[in-house]
Amino acid sequence: MGELMSFRESYKNYRAALAAVPSQTTVLPFIGVFLTDLVYIEDGNPSIIHGDRINIHKFTMIGKIMKQIIDNNHEYRFFQVPAILQWFSDFKVIDEEEAYLLSTKIEPRDTNEAFETLLLSEQKLRKELEDAKVKNDSLKVKIVK
Repeated sequence: MGELMSFRESYKNYRAALAAVPSQTTVLPFIGVFLTDLVYIEDGNPSIIHGDRINIHKFTMIGKIMKQIIDNNHEYRFFQVPAILQWFSDFKVIDEEEAYLLSTKIEPRDTNEAFETLLLSEQKLRKELEDAKVKNDSLKVKIVK
């Protein structure tokens, strides 16, 4: 599952698996891939080009993504699984700020900043480890005496 849903190469494995599903087969696609595509299209392409012309290429790309979403719009018949319902009932709800912090920890907005943060964390952990070794050595000395 980890390999299938890897975000590497823009979800290449997932996209290939989804494309290989026969058209009559009902699937429940991962909407996050489509939404990510839409964000990249929106952020990476101007709506107006050459001063006053609509960027048809941008809106064609958006249309293709929307068609994929619509093509996967089926009636799904689910049955209730008590254990899953209980899991959702027990799920800890977090506020928007905590969700954002977790999100940036998983997918940092600035990779340079994330790298620096990791280096600082590593330095802090190395210092804590060194302090623990010194403390451990001092305990050994006391025990021997």
